[in-house]
Amino acid sequence: MNEEKRKDGNRLTLSLGTLIKYSLGGMFPNGWILLLNGYYMMPFMTDIIKMPTILAATVYSAIQWWKLAAMIISGLLIDGVHLKSGKYRGWVRIALWVEALVFPLAYADLGLDSGTAAVVVIVAQMIVLLGYNVSWTGIRTLPAAMARTSMDVNCLTAASAVGGSLSTLIWGAIGTAMLSVPLWAGTTNAYCGVAALCSLTMILGGIIMFRLAEPYDNGEKQLEGSKRERIDFKSLLGNLKGPMIPYFISATLSSAQSGFFSTLLTYYSTNILKNPSVTALVLSLQSVISLVGNFVAPYFTKFISKKTAHIVTQYLYAACYIIIGIFGTNTNVFVGVRALMSCVGTISSVVGYAFPIDIGDYNEMHGIKASRGILTAVGGTTTRLGHAASTTIAAFGLAAIGYTEGCTFDAEMCDRLVRLMVVGPTALALLSGTAMLFYRVDEKAVDEYRARKNTAKAEAAEEGA
Repeated sequence: MNEEKRKDGNRLTLSLGTLIKYSLGGMFPNGWILLLNGYYMMPFMTDIIKMPTILAATVYSAIQWWKLAAMIISGLLIDGVHLKSGKYRGWVRIALWVEALVFPLAYADLGLDSGTAAVVVIVAQMIVLLGYNVSWTGIRTLPAAMARTSMDVNCLTAASAVGGSLSTLIWGAIGTAMLSVPLWAGTTNAYCGVAALCSLTMILGGIIMFRLAEPYDNGEKQLEGSKRERIDFKSLLGNLKGPMIPYFISATLSSAQSGFFSTLLTYYSTNILKNPSVTALVLSLQSVISLVGNFVAPYFTKFISKKTAHIVTQYLYAACYIIIGIFGTNTNVFVGVRALMSCVGTISSVVGYAFPIDIGDYNEMHGIKASRGILTAVGGTTTRLGHAASTTIAAFGLAAIGYTEGCTFDAEMCDRLVRLMVVGPTALALLSGTAMLFYRVDEKAVDEYRARKNTAKAEAAEEGA
């Protein structure tokens, strides 16, 4: 009997069309915001609207930390304000459309002085990133309503990751070319034009997600007979208990090791490998491997639990960093190890975003209120917190080893940079895997509970009909 239930939990009940729509309607359009902001925000502020570098750096840093605050707000908003059109899908559509309307303004040259322009950029980006995080939380929480089995959850999280990888690949192919569209080529509003094109995908994404999720997240029926509770910052902190504690710690440390490494990658490839093109090669490999790996990763959970997969991938990360520390001055070894790390990271990413869904079902199973939006937001906060903290530490670490622009990279300086790049991420990866050892959720029991819950819903729907 238990074997039958385990097999049932490994069965995919969603259609391929549903997974494709979920992928293209969700993280695919949202990926453009991260890409445009990552590549063009600083050049836009310093080169187009002529903002002083120190002011641009201050604005950029403030926006990164706002992303963390916006993620927390998104969970409070989704769980605290219920929409008739659907608890999650309604917010996803609103958020994507708000992003679409405001995003071009964040890259518009309005002919303002630098101080006023800084205010416009900050306000526009705050609105855009709040929308991004609300839509992200809604999209990542929808599997709680759509999934019937554990495999459904894993495949939906993988489909979401595929959307992000696909936007990265397309960006690599046409990102620069979009600046040369005749309508705005050579003008100071070329970045604004690219943002407007990206906004079209967000409008379409809002339509796709809203229609896709209607059978699962239909507002009035979902809320019928439910008691609305006050959702505030205290309730957010209240979700940091039980299995969420080791997950939060582990996921934050995992994000930190990745952010630490990526911050120093360009310095490493330029000064240690003496080959700046390695950075672009590594990022391209990562995109391709992630796109392919996201289709395969969910099926690993047929053989090992999500918890085991996460722990093993973190320890493999640590081993890879050690190899880079010993043999990483060889370009071929470095690229090969980074390719292996991309494979490992794909598995970790897919199972990682499924944990808040499992924790929600675990809480329900034990009679605890499952604030789905907040649980997903807490999970998303781990990424923002880990990345913001690690990039800040890495930047100060670079200064601590004596790096300055144009400094001589003798043997001692090279050794310092290698140790900075390897020791920190290795320790963080080991700590991440160890923290997850204390995660106590019986995944088989959760799968059985999820199956019973969906059977009860189906029977209730038949009686109602």
